[in-house]
Amino acid sequence: MAASATNAGDALAPSPVVDEGWHAAILHTEVYAGLCGRLGRFVHHFPQRPEDGEYRPDIIEHTLDTMRAAGFEPDLDLWRGPAESLIEVAAQTWHSPSCGIKPMPTPQCLSDPQGPPAPKTPAHPA
Repeated sequence: MAASATNAGDALAPSPVVDEGWHAAILHTEVYAGLCGRLGRFVHHFPQRPEDGEYRPDIIEHTLDTMRAAGFEPDLDLWRGPAESLIEVAAQTWHSPSCGIKPMPTPQCLSDPQGPPAPKTPAHPA
């Protein structure tokens, strides 16, 4: 998150293990908002469908390099590829660079600049 907050113009992608931890953090909204405040900006998370993600070692390595450049040493056990993972998680989604994690003013997939579709209004009985 901190690397993403300090590299706002760079699409980064978490591993499935890191992604699941991020989901858990987001559920604690007050703590998450405070953390983002200390980072200097709110870091949005843009989930994607599991079937849309594919393992891209180059994207993961870029994310790890960005973390290191920001002064963090990643725990590589949390970033192992799908055949090497030591930790089981519910979804094996590998985020793609077209729908990465970036600080943005409004949530949207990077491949869809219009953002998500508006929710449908339920029909009211007459």
